[in-house]
Amino acid sequence: MEIIENNKIKQDFIKGKHLLDQGKHEESIKIFDALIEISINELDSYEDNITLHTSLNNRGIAKCKLGATINDKSLYISGMNDLKKAVVLFGLSDSNLKPQASQNLKKAESVVQIWGKTYREPDTHIIFQTM
Repeated sequence: MEIIENNKIKQDFIKGKHLLDQGKHEESIKIFDALIEISINELDSYEDNITLHTSLNNRGIAKCKLGATINDKSLYISGMNDLKKAVVLFGLSDSNLKPQASQNLKKAESVVQIWGKTYREPDTHIIFQTM
């Protein structure tokens, strides 16, 4: 039974990432929401839970991109908070993905700093790195 669940988790993760890469942010957020919930409820350790870490990173990116697209700063900040959690959790593990998550967070923070302070819109084409 656990193998089937792990295969489903893997398939859902791949689907969520594919949707995110296609710009289907709302759909990818729903998938990563479910993966995060499963990860929190069913796995023993947050430190070594790569599904939780990468799902938080990717959901954060999706929220940031959607927030920037629809000019919803609170959604963007919610995505930034997901990225912060991913950085902290990657820091607790032996994962080599922490630098990538940290870069995503720095990019998101740079947009928030200028949001509404300039005559031009924030640069919504910042390239985040999905995992």
